[in-house]
Amino acid sequence: MRNMRTELSQENLAGIETELLAVLAIDTQSSKAPDAKPEPVLLTADEAVKAAAAAVLLSGEYKAGRQ
Repeated sequence: MRNMRTELSQENLAGIETELLAVLAIDTQSSKAPDAKPEPVLLTADEAVKAAAAAVLLSGEYKAGRQ
């Protein structure tokens, strides 16, 4: 098993070459109803990253930690 090198960067994402890129997301859903669906938003302005993550975000796989 290899060690993972973690590096925080505020560079333009298009200039980063990496095997794995993590981008934070928040759930903007304000309803407290148990059946409320998440409304995730990526915390990036990079359109290429938003497009790449769209399928995962739309799948409902994103969970915001509701109990």
